[in-house]
Amino acid sequence: MIALLVGIVFFVLGVLSLAVFGAHGWWPWFIVVLKGSLPPIAILSGLAALALGISQVKDKAAAKKEEKEMAAEEAEPEAPKPAEPPKPEPPKPPEPPKPEAPKPPEPEKKEEGGQ
Repeated sequence: MIALLVGIVFFVLGVLSLAVFGAHGWWPWFIVVLKGSLPPIAILSGLAALALGISQVKDKAAAKKEEKEMAAEEAEPEAPKPAEPPKPEPPKPPEPPKPEAPKPPEPEKKEEGGQ
């Protein structure tokens, strides 16, 4: 939106400068500036077009290569993958010994005899 407004303002200023000052006073200077600026603009535009063309050629080549790969993948049936052997289970750590239940105390034997 701002670019549109700026464009309108500069257009109006250009038309007013032609009307007020006339084309005779500054026209030769405009031609000099135009002659000096056209070659650099042409060179830069040519470089931009060249870069764009090279990019398009690379994109087309990559697209053709990708299409060939896709066609080759579709033409070849997928081979079944070999079954993987089952992985051995890691050895289980030995179980700790179970604590023995305490034995009930044996009753004391009284000695028969002598006293």
